[in-house]
Amino acid sequence: MLSLQRFQSPRQRVLRPRTGGRYRLHATAIGLVLLANAPREIQDEALSGDLPRYTPRTLTQRSELEAELADVRRRGYAIGDRTIDDDMLSVAAPVFAPDGTAIAALALVGVAGEDTVSALIAPVQLAVTSITRAIREQRRVGSAL
Repeated sequence: MLSLQRFQSPRQRVLRPRTGGRYRLHATAIGLVLLANAPREIQDEALSGDLPRYTPRTLTQRSELEAELADVRRRGYAIGDRTIDDDMLSVAAPVFAPDGTAIAALALVGVAGEDTVSALIAPVQLAVTSITRAIREQRRVGSAL
């Protein structure tokens, strides 16, 4: 996974992901969302070989990751709870093309705490729903011209 853009409050300490930073798909919420919505051959490639552990919470066993991907598909979002950093977590959800293909993912990152996950789910889902809708409308308007 390559982080292309990051927006952050100037009052917060610098968080991951760093713009231009690369992370293995299995270890991030965005990576899990993209893998959960990817074709099987891409999942197989990403989950084969050595999967590094960044923190004690990073899933590295293929069977655990496959179960997590199924949960992500069912929920519609992924949670990266201290899987890259010991004190940060993220919630990510997919952005869909008009044909239903996941073409991107968006995540919000916060300091791990009791209410962090529940506070991030709704804004992430609202944002990706809005982006997906805008893509669908742009395509509809573009095809009508």
